[in-house]
Amino acid sequence: MQDMQELIRTQNYQELFSRINYFAGFGVIGLGILYFLFLSSILNPISWLYPTYFALFGVMILSAQTKFPFVEENFGFLQGYLGRGIFYVYTATLCLNFKQPHNSDVLMEMLAWIGFIVLGLLGAYYILTGYKKGEANQAYDVAKEEGGYGEITTEK
Repeated sequence: MQDMQELIRTQNYQELFSRINYFAGFGVIGLGILYFLFLSSILNPISWLYPTYFALFGVMILSAQTKFPFVEENFGFLQGYLGRGIFYVYTATLCLNFKQPHNSDVLMEMLAWIGFIVLGLLGAYYILTGYKKGEANQAYDVAKEEGGYGEITTEK
């Protein structure tokens, strides 16, 4: 905790957000593991998808933070502020669906709400930072140059 206060005091926000992202990534993986451990029906294959997605999304968050080459090549949207922010908000909304139909465990729901708040705030920060840095306009300009936006033309 003392180390985090030192980062805030010295205004080393890059390192601070890096640590928060690691916390978020491990937290999402942890939620996926907890959800898997408390499955209501282990025989229902659909109930395995949700914790698997959570674990994979946590791994993606950690991999994007460490600049893992596979993620940089195949999930490029995680390298920009806007893409990462939208992904975090999406993952945060998945936390809201973190309910056990047969088990109303208060601790699990509290952890899901903490995940929702942390990921939602991180996502909002990244989205606002992306707009401030002009990433939305850059994406529009690139797409327009490649023919993705603008007028529709038919070539024969």
